[in-house]
Amino acid sequence: MKRTYLLLLAITLFALHSGAQNRISHNGQNIFLSGMNLAWIDFANDLTNFNEGTFTLAMSQISEAGGNSVRWWLHVNGAHSPTFTNNMVSGITNTELESLEQALDIAQEHNIGLVLCLWSFDMLRSSYGETITSRNKLMLENEAYLNAYINEALIPLLDYVYDHPAIISWEVFNEPEGMSNEFGWSDIQHVSMANIQRFVNRVAGTIHRRVPGVKVSNGCWSFYAGTDIGSYRNYYSDEELIDAGGDEDGTLDFYMVHYYDWGGTEISPFHHPASYWELDKPLVIGEFSANGPYEGIDSEEAYRYLYDNGYAGALSWTWTNHDGNGGVDDAEPGMIYLFNNYPADIILPVEEYFTDPYCFGSQLVIYPNPVENYCLLQLAKQSTVSAVSVYNINGMKVKDFHFSTIPVTQIELNLQSLHSGIYIITVNTSNSLITSKLIKE
Repeated sequence: MKRTYLLLLAITLFALHSGAQNRISHNGQNIFLSGMNLAWIDFANDLTNFNEGTFTLAMSQISEAGGNSVRWWLHVNGAHSPTFTNNMVSGITNTELESLEQALDIAQEHNIGLVLCLWSFDMLRSSYGETITSRNKLMLENEAYLNAYINEALIPLLDYVYDHPAIISWEVFNEPEGMSNEFGWSDIQHVSMANIQRFVNRVAGTIHRRVPGVKVSNGCWSFYAGTDIGSYRNYYSDEELIDAGGDEDGTLDFYMVHYYDWGGTEISPFHHPASYWELDKPLVIGEFSANGPYEGIDSEEAYRYLYDNGYAGALSWTWTNHDGNGGVDDAEPGMIYLFNNYPADIILPVEEYFTDPYCFGSQLVIYPNPVENYCLLQLAKQSTVSAVSVYNINGMKVKDFHFSTIPVTQIELNLQSLHSGIYIITVNTSNSLITSKLIKE
């Protein structure tokens, strides 16, 4: 059964459900995240060895099954991404940047939004070897190594894709509790939850400042670490994160918690409404078995329960169907039910995105791009431009242009002195800062 676009039904149901609570704001519309985990095609290697065909197939199948969102893992354990030098993050490659943007473009073509998960507890899995675990442990425990990751890899990633309309949110960790002293699992080395909280805080703060308006979350393994009811503790509240890292901007925009049937009914989101957990932000269930999360609860019932009981999203595990928890065919009854019955909460808003792959949006066009020596900046409207700055992908300013206070719509730049590569351009106008990308041949 495939989705049908019933415009009349959508209009009617929009009127009925436009006031729905506990939704995720995306491109100006409140939506319920109804989708799946990809979560990877080639574990920890999707950015460095992007499989366009398989990724496109995943987006197509989930979209046709009624889904609107996909959770996708990026660095994972750091084996291939980002680049390390002497155990410290030293950069991120053009291949990784281009792969991420390509994936976002493909997702948008299929009306899918992506939850971009940066890291997983796998970064401290002993079986991956001392090289990987030792440098990752330094990044988690040593602020200088954390700063290197933020400055040399995270910021270039953010600048490159900026506010691409296919980004639902960035997610700092997948189940970091698995590498914690407090909850840690076997075959995983451990650090304190305080170190994990600091990492979440600092990364979230950087994302919020670098791309104002973008959302950040974190994939909590279970409600044992994601609520303050009873004896449990929510390690990801604003107060907890700011206390750990000191960054006032380093908070989450919504919570993500996982559930599998080992948790029984006590910590099951399928046996308690969202209000039961007494959380102060929207709550997405970021993982549960696609073939049914608990005995007697099938896919359709699972998606329906989360939608009807105050949750903000349902992302089942997993499209690859590699571990016995089900795949897209198993999840389809739940996703298609929500799509057909509540399209106003499911169908993503259409957000225009420039077809030029090197332009962030309609405020600015760079031509030609790639550029050989000279290029023209075309502004969407007449503006007073005070300066144009050029940064390399590591965030270092390499060129500055200053202008008079005369309003303009076009600016010509001489870029002969730049080396070949990818750059970020910022245009300072009297009332805005416009950011875009440029490739120098």
